[in-house]
Amino acid sequence: MASFSIARGLSRVIHSKYPLLYLGSGLLLGVLSNSVHGALAAFLSPAVLLAVTAAALVLLVVALSCDFARNRTAFVVEGAEPPPLKRGLICLVSGGSEATVEAAVSYHRPALERLWLVTTDSFLGLAQELVTAYAKLAPQVVHIPDAARFDHRAVEQKVDDLYFDLPEDLTPTDVISDITGGTKPMSLGMMLACLDAQRDLQYIPQRTEPGRDGRPVVVSAEAPILIHVVRR
Repeated sequence: MASFSIARGLSRVIHSKYPLLYLGSGLLLGVLSNSVHGALAAFLSPAVLLAVTAAALVLLVVALSCDFARNRTAFVVEGAEPPPLKRGLICLVSGGSEATVEAAVSYHRPALERLWLVTTDSFLGLAQELVTAYAKLAPQVVHIPDAARFDHRAVEQKVDDLYFDLPEDLTPTDVISDITGGTKPMSLGMMLACLDAQRDLQYIPQRTEPGRDGRPVVVSAEAPILIHVVRR
């Protein structure tokens, strides 16, 4: 069961990627504003009511501008330092990602309790092998259709949902997302799901060699690098 969060609820209400909540909240706010306007009109002259409305609008614009300036994010890697050990790990799974998943799990294993594997139709078999290999971590496979494997928004939505619906004993600060194992759009989607919310990210440096088909094959993976999210 996910923990209650006012900030989480508000983020869904005002975000257009949740269209029903977005439209419903807009309708309710419209009804509320009309009711308030009617109530004020009964006590204030038109000129005073216009001045109050204009002042409220100016204050709202200033407040939003300050908030946007304060919450502007920059994506930086500082010092290539290793991440702190985490209790939860989200990994992308595609062809040849076994080594990077193993490196990520091995690094966090002293503290690790839960594992999520985000993958597509083509690599469900590999994801199931990893579920068997890491059964003690209660792995959960998060499935994305092959048709969406190059759609960063599909991965962003899946990862965002994972953070919103974490087990009750975990918070977002207990979890880290590894951007290494998927396609580039999958990695982008994971980053977008984490950056604005200041969720920790990591990357696994790796050494590759050409395979029989000419594609790079991971032959070794190093300890992860923490990716900092800094607000400026």
